[in-house]
Parts: sequence; C-alpha cells; structure tokens
Amino acid sequence: DNCLIGINATVMDGAVIGDNCIVAGGAFVKERTVVPANSIVMGIPAKAVREQNNWVANRFNAWLYEHNARAYARGEHRAWDGAAFLESSKEKMTELQAEFAAL
Repeated sequence: DNCLIGINATVMDGAVIGDNCIVAGGAFVKERTVVPANSIVMGIPAKAVREQNNWVANRFNAWLYEHNARAYARGEHRAWDGAAFLESSKEKMTELQAEFAAL
C-alpha cells in the first residue's frame, strides 16, 4: 500500500513490496525478494539503500499526478505554474502532514 514504483521498474513474481516504499525507476526486484516497509530500493538487482517513512511523500506525489492529469484533461498543459498551484500544494502538504500525525 502507498508505494511509488518508478518508471521502467520491474517487480518479478513473488516479490513483496512493503508499505510506503519507493522503488526507483529502472530497478529490478528479483523473484521472492521481500522489501521491508518504508524502504527506498534501487539498482539491478534492487537493494534497499535507505529506510524512511515515505507515507507523506508518496501521497503528495499521487496528488501531484492527479492534479496534473485533471489539468491536462482541461487543456492546461502547465499545471505547475503560478501562485494558485503553489498555494494548493502547500495546503495539500499541510493536510497530509496532519493526517500522518493523526495515524
């Protein structure tokens, strides 16, 4: 749950990715590899290089993707520009940090 799997990463059969992980783009997670929760993994073969709770970062990243997709559907191809985006991203980050603190 709540993981970010990077572009062109490969996760093979039987691999288990723990909650709140980040799998770097291009990483190759071998069969039956168990990645502990809150890990950042990268490489070929993938190895955990750092542990940190990525709950807020992964939720924020998902929000950014959704924000961009909705803007693109409206024909707005520069969703990241302007004061309105900065304000809404600050509000979202504050909301996510409060939600995480309440867990």
